[in-house]
Amino acid sequence: MTEMKVVFANPPWFDKGHAVRAGSRWPHAEFDEEEEDRTGYSPFPFFLAYAAAVCERGGHKVQVLDALTLGHSMDKFLSDLKKFSPDLVVMESSTPSINVDIKTSARIKEEVGSKIALCGPHVTTFPKEVLEESDVDYILLGEYDNTANELLTALEGGKKLDAILGIA
Repeated sequence: MTEMKVVFANPPWFDKGHAVRAGSRWPHAEFDEEEEDRTGYSPFPFFLAYAAAVCERGGHKVQVLDALTLGHSMDKFLSDLKKFSPDLVVMESSTPSINVDIKTSARIKEEVGSKIALCGPHVTTFPKEVLEESDVDYILLGEYDNTANELLTALEGGKKLDAILGIA
């Protein structure tokens, strides 16, 4: 079996303004023409970190990329993904950002060639609709740290997808 490579990402949401998604109970974006960053608040993406730790312990090569906190543009985000060349990109999503997240998924598939898994409350609530209306390959439901590790193991050929709880 080959070592699977995965990126856990909080992808860009907007080019200007301040957006919060991962680690926040209230994902939102703020725009202020006079101030570049009104809040400066970027919560630590705990769920991404938990999943990354479990997958790393499971023997997978892991990278965490919080593009929102780093202030990376979409081009920089895609460039970083290409350098790592992951087999799977797991992205935080939210209801306010879902349309952008789906467009980001399509760009990643086209430009990087990775499989895509979305996680977060919106996709956990509407997994069928998101899968039918997008290029997303998998939805990781609820708390997904162990599910992500099992998915990587299945993609390596060590487990069947239909045996994984918490995946759509």
